[in-house]
Amino acid sequence: VVSGVPLHHNSSVAVGMQHQEYIRKMHTHRVTQTAYTATGNAGSVGSGRISFMYGFTGLSLAIDTACSSAFVALATVSCQIKAETAFSGLSASANLILIPDTTGCINMANMLAYDGRCKTLDMTASGYVRSEACNSTAIHSATAFPELRGVTLLAAQTNQDGRSALITAPSGPRQTSLVTD
Repeated sequence: VVSGVPLHHNSSVAVGMQHQEYIRKMHTHRVTQTAYTATGNAGSVGSGRISFMYGFTGLSLAIDTACSSAFVALATVSCQIKAETAFSGLSASANLILIPDTTGCINMANMLAYDGRCKTLDMTASGYVRSEACNSTAIHSATAFPELRGVTLLAAQTNQDGRSALITAPSGPRQTSLVTD
């Protein structure tokens, strides 16, 4: 049981993570390497430890799709449940800004919003804004757990836009086809 929601042993885990700034911070501050340095900074180990902790035997993976990592993790677990390869799942993600280097590099590439405000899918959008967040969502099959009532995830889809104007600019036609197909 995670936060009152029963999860089946055949549960999937997907963890959205990117930038891995902690290991770079360790090198900058010359922190002594230990036996846990490599495994403590690997995304695969993060998702695997969650599966190990709860005895889950379903899919277990770390996902790095940049800004969309959290959503893609949720969509991945949702697809596992929809395909009936898992009865339930846990989607989790975290982003911590620990060093200025990543923000500086992204700023040099002119990818940050000029006014410091995200305007997703808005014509006046001028880039994105880095932020910190941490979340986890337990989801389950309605057929496997009919007694659980609450929010229903109707659909979750992802795609790759292919060619677009910039690395941070979505492709309007591809986004439209994702929603309408």
